Amino acid sequence: MLHFDRGIHQFQYGFDGEQVATFSEATYSFGQAKSSWLVGMNIYSDRFNESHDSNSDRSYEQFTAGVFVQQNTQLSEDWSLETGLRLDQSKDYGLQTLPRLSVMYKAHPKLTFRMGGGLGYKLPTIFTEETERLSFRGLQSFNLNNLDAEQSYGGNFDINYKTAIGDEWTFSLNQLFYYTQLNDPVVLTGPTVGGAYAFQNANGDLSSKGLETNMKLTYQDFKLFLNYALIDTELGYNNELQKPLTAKHNIGAVLVYEEHGKWRIGLESYYTGKQFRSDYTETDDYWIVGFMALRKFKNISLYLNFENFSDTRQSRFENINLSNAINPEALEVWAPMDGFIMNGGIILEF
Repeated sequence: MLHFDRGIHQFQYGFDGEQVATFSEATYSFGQAKSSWLVGMNIYSDRFNESHDSNSDRSYEQFTAGVFVQQNTQLSEDWSLETGLRLDQSKDYGLQTLPRLSVMYKAHPKLTFRMGGGLGYKLPTIFTEETERLSFRGLQSFNLNNLDAEQSYGGNFDINYKTAIGDEWTFSLNQLFYYTQLNDPVVLTGPTVGGAYAFQNANGDLSSKGLETNMKLTYQDFKLFLNYALIDTELGYNNELQKPLTAKHNIGAVLVYEEHGKWRIGLESYYTGKQFRSDYTETDDYWIVGFMALRKFKNISLYLNFENFSDTRQSRFENINLSNAINPEALEVWAPMDGFIMNGGIILEF
């Protein structure tokens, strides 16, 4: 069970409420190594009660009960198959039927291919990135239970390769390709003349396609991790434009030196490409660089962490003007806000 006391207090405005979410699951597995089964059931609930002092009541309650079955089969020495089916019954959104399928082929001891796909869904809620940014000011949610649940389908294909180079080097690569389409996306509309916002199902879909490349190279006590992600997310209901605040290009690089039982030192850097704001003006791209060192002794470890020591923050790229402290304007966050952070500590082992 998760319990949240939510509260926002601004000049002549407040948002208060209590949210309680629960999740329960029971499973039973049987079968053999070459053909195994997993069956189960689960119950999920989410209830939010807004304070009666609020101008408008955005309270809601969701209850979902589901059953599922999963079957894994080793078809041969090289082929394996995984299938599954989930049935979820929601209080206000009806029955959701969610099949999925995954096939893996081991072409070589060093090389495997995997392909899969399935269906999914998400129930509407008032807690989204956009409403959080607005502090829920002006939000109308009277029609929440009349909306359709978001429906998705998608597939992925990935390649895994791992090999040794000589006696001291190893190399591994994971290449992933994916596509997902979201039907009936729930979007926030407004503001009206009176400053009101409301949810509705968009007249179109949202599609996300791309790839992710992960490489790992090791030499003795050194490890180098490289990552590249292409995220092409288009709003079919908004002239096929890229989804705001979603960078299309992301890069990561981490170099680690680890001497077992003694040292762990890491240098990391991350690149985030240009993004669009909600008004489709373009942001800057940026890098974040960090450093961490840990020295381990017998029963004690000392560590020091320099997070974002390049001091990259949004205020270095644009003038952050929130109007005034009494009635601040909503801010679209697309880069770090807190800049350089240094911390350290002691770890005791007994």
